[in-house]
Amino acid sequence: MSAAAQMMPPQPLTAGMPDPATIAKQKDAYMKMLDEQVKQGTQVLEAQVKHQKGYLLGQADQQKKQFIMQIDMEVKQQEMALVRIFFDRDSTRFLNLLMYFKIYTCDINDIIRN
Repeated sequence: MSAAAQMMPPQPLTAGMPDPATIAKQKDAYMKMLDEQVKQGTQVLEAQVKHQKGYLLGQADQQKKQFIMQIDMEVKQQEMALVRIFFDRDSTRFLNLLMYFKIYTCDINDIIRN
């Protein structure tokens, strides 16, 4: 080796590394990107929750309608039984059953509507 090559001062260890201002800019840009990803992810999750809530509410409404139809059918059957009893000329039994079923159907209708 030549004497001139041996006399050159050593290169700093930080040579080729970005300065603190550049690092700060890169950090800020990365943080903004992460914030935007969090925001987008949150929006997607909120949309999914809204969709699932809508689906559940729709299912619940359908089940309520089916339940009300079932109760209405049962009431109609009970009314038909009362009519049969009436035509059997057993008026005392008919009146007793009529009172019972009127009370029963009023209670069920109150429960359903509340």
